[in-house]
Order: sequence, then structure tokens, then C-alpha cells
Amino acid sequence: MSRFTRFSLLFLVFLGGAFSLFISVVHFAQGAGIISNEHNWRSLLKDLIFADSPATAKLKVRRSIRPRAIVVLDAGHGGTDGGTVAGSSLEKDLNMKVVHLVAEQLRNERVRVVYTRQGDVTQSLRNRVAVANGYPEALFVSIHHNASTSEKPEGFETFYTHPKPSSVLKAQRNIFGVKKGGRFIDRRGELLASAIQASSCEVTQAVDRGIKNGSMALTRLVSCPAVLVECGFLSNARERGRLKDSNYRTKLSTGISGGIIAFLESVEHESSYGVESEREVQARDGGDVTRKRKQSL
Repeated sequence: MSRFTRFSLLFLVFLGGAFSLFISVVHFAQGAGIISNEHNWRSLLKDLIFADSPATAKLKVRRSIRPRAIVVLDAGHGGTDGGTVAGSSLEKDLNMKVVHLVAEQLRNERVRVVYTRQGDVTQSLRNRVAVANGYPEALFVSIHHNASTSEKPEGFETFYTHPKPSSVLKAQRNIFGVKKGGRFIDRRGELLASAIQASSCEVTQAVDRGIKNGSMALTRLVSCPAVLVECGFLSNARERGRLKDSNYRTKLSTGISGGIIAFLESVEHESSYGVESEREVQARDGGDVTRKRKQSL
């Protein structure tokens, strides 16, 4: 056997071993939840080879939400801050019960959970925000129960904040790898709120009060997708009875966790889900202008 033939055979063996190692790493990453199961070795090779293709129009998010990401769960109030009080019901206690149920259901789906408070302790808004901002690739969900001066209001609603203040946009710019001055729109909080709202109202059949753009610190100052959930009105006697019922709380937590998982599945399909680049913003704005002109003719 000639030297060239031996070299060719060894080279082919080396390539085969390298390819087998690549496939093994891909399967391990899918099993560990690092990459989506929708990826295969062909698409991954294509991504590696054409990663910098100028034809790619979407924003390249350098650090996005990972498949089966971390979810930071915040049980509203706690310690000396009991929140809403209705009869013998303390909001802080109901918040924690729902959070624990949501956490259990998320863990069953291989989602890592982080709490902003453990047990009945006082935790400032600043500390809660700091915990959430410590996980830029996470989701942040704050659980609360509502109240009104009237006994009539009832239903489920979810809050988000858009746009975020300049300090948060600066942090997001670093997370996304967007150059200074580059335009982007982050609607992930709104999309997460929509997913949770739809899932929760479907499971519980609660009155759908919709999603709302608010300016609460817990959604405004967090750089990752952040929502504040109001599970229902403790000031409404009929709804308070449901919220205190363990079976209803199970449905409630199933709806909330289902919405979170639905959002994560969208992220697994597209890592920059809910984030638009400058080019996409311009294309959309230009399209809107064109449509308006056509409609006016």
C-alpha cells in the first residue's frame, strides 16, 4: 500500500470520527436543553458555514433566551408587606402558593426556576429587580392578586412595559450585541403577557381583562421579558372563593406555566423572537406607510 493511499484512508477515518463526535455533541446538547430539538446536524452546519451571510435580515441576538431557560418567579409582597387583605386572605400567602405550583410545573418541563424571595420575608422592589437582571437570558414573572374599592371587578389580567427606560435599553443593547445608535424594538414582554393571558383564561375560564402596558417597576426596570400577573380580585367575594380553592389554584398555575412554555417554544424556533432589528423596523414602518398610501387612493 502506497504512502498516499495510507494517508487518504487515515484522513477519511479522521473525518468520520470528527463527524461522529459532532453528531454526539448535537444529541447531548438537545438532551440537555441547550439547543432546540428542532435543529439537526444539517441546519447546524448551515448555520456555522453561513453565520455571517449578508442575506440574513433578522437581528442576531448574541445572548438570547436559551431553550428551556431560567424563569425568575416573584411572589409579590411578603414579610411585613402583606399586600391585599380580604377577609382572612392575605395576598402574600396566595402569591407564594401559586408561585410554588407554577415552579413545580415548569420543572417538569425541564425549566430551571429562581425565586426572588424564599419564605415569608420582606423583599424590596430594588432587590427583586436586581435578581431578575442577574439572569439576562431568563424570563421574569411576578405573581399578584388584585383588589378594588368596589366588589364588582373580577378577572385575570397581565401587565408588561413598552418601551423600557434608557438605562434598560442600554443593558439590552449589550445583551443583544447591538451597536450604539442601532435601532431595535423589544416586544418580548408583550408577547409573553399575551401567551400567559390566553393560556390562563382558557384553563380557568376567568373573565379576560386583557394585557395592559403599565409602568410598574417590576416590569419597567427588568431587561429580560418581564410581566406582572394579577390572578384575580380578592375584593370580589365570588372570585375570592375561587382563588382560595386549591383546585382552582392548580388550574391557575397550569394556565400560567402553559403560557410560559408556549413562549419558550416560540423562542426555541427563533432565538430573536419578539426582537426586531433596525432593518426589520424600517421594513415594517415602510410597509405600513405604503399600505396607508394605497388605502388613501
